[in-house]
Amino acid sequence: MQKKRDRHGTNAERNRTLFKKRTLSPKARVVLRAMLESDSVRGAARAAGVSPGLIYRLLKDDGFTDALEKGRSVAFDEALSKLRGSAGRAVDKLAAIVGMADIGEARRAATAILTLTLRSAELIEVEKRIAELERRLISERKK
Repeated sequence: MQKKRDRHGTNAERNRTLFKKRTLSPKARVVLRAMLESDSVRGAARAAGVSPGLIYRLLKDDGFTDALEKGRSVAFDEALSKLRGSAGRAVDKLAAIVGMADIGEARRAATAILTLTLRSAELIEVEKRIAELERRLISERKK
């Protein structure tokens, strides 16, 4: 079976031009930024000025997908940091509403505070359990 060829040569040759020694090419970096800012492949392709097919080829490359996941992780961490920064103010507002005369608003605010507190405690517990499982898995692999 022959490899598919086009004006750029084989697909493998084309991918080698996009990724040089695990470093993203300028075009791949443009696509990466577009992928991080867009909610779809088509939107990212439009923003980057490339075809969706190119993006799908890039998504098959480990170097590109690693960079994309790292970028998404950084963006999520930044958003989470902003959220944490405003959480104290949000709780203060909810606590102020609890003290207001309207019993319905006070009940909803109190419920929101309790619900969020319980969810936070659950997430902390889950994180601890996952960390412990990861620690055990790593120590078993070393044996």
